[in-house]
Amino acid sequence: MKNKKILAIYSSPSKGRNSDTMMDNFISGISDTSVEKVYLNDINFDSYSYDNRTGPKDHEEEFKKLTDKMQEVDGIIISTPTYNFSVPSKLKNLIDRIRFFALDMENRNKFGQPV
Repeated sequence: MKNKKILAIYSSPSKGRNSDTMMDNFISGISDTSVEKVYLNDINFDSYSYDNRTGPKDHEEEFKKLTDKMQEVDGIIISTPTYNFSVPSKLKNLIDRIRFFALDMENRNKFGQPV
């Protein structure tokens, strides 16, 4: 059986908080899997816009490395606190920015949206 690769993304804007502790404990229970932890706040990338909808821009080297890793791993674990029933803005921006590989722009659902 192949050793699985997991990318663990910490999305809290503050290091060492509850979501980090929970993620570390979760990771410690995983066996036969390599896990790479990434702290999202350490990666600079622009907010989503029409101009960057197709992927990282030239000045976003660290963001490109992250999106490449996201496409290569077997799984992604995201640790996030909840703020006012939502997630930190940087995580929301990441979700918006990965549309270039996360959405199938060729196929549409019954509402005309990408699947």
